Amino acid sequence: MYKLVGNNIEVELDTNTYNLSSIKKALYNFCNDRIIDMKFVDESKIHILISLKKDENSDDLIKKIYEELFNESLRYDVMLQTKNIRELIIGRALYSTCIDTESDSNSAKEEFNEKEYSIDKIAKDWFEVNKN
Repeated sequence: MYKLVGNNIEVELDTNTYNLSSIKKALYNFCNDRIIDMKFVDESKIHILISLKKDENSDDLIKKIYEELFNESLRYDVMLQTKNIRELIIGRALYSTCIDTESDSNSAKEEFNEKEYSIDKIAKDWFEVNKN
């Protein structure tokens, strides 16, 4: 439901139909050179006031807003439906980098112990080495 009031469009949306996050994302696309004010009327209704630009057709703007609201609500639904799959994919991708097999860690320790490291061989004063 919407109506034209002066140079503003008043829209009342039901949060049962459109998620608050979807509403904010949709309206963000129209923030350029506009003032957008949102207020909760009650728990399930949001009142939105959108200023029009000079010589802007209100019918075209409201059509674009409702299209964007629909698109964002679909994106939100898809995000909810694919949340578990995305978590599994990321978890599986990161799982292989976190595996520390016993044989790999032992061979690394043995390799380290086999070589003799001396602080004199590693830490050298740059000025002493490059006196020239």
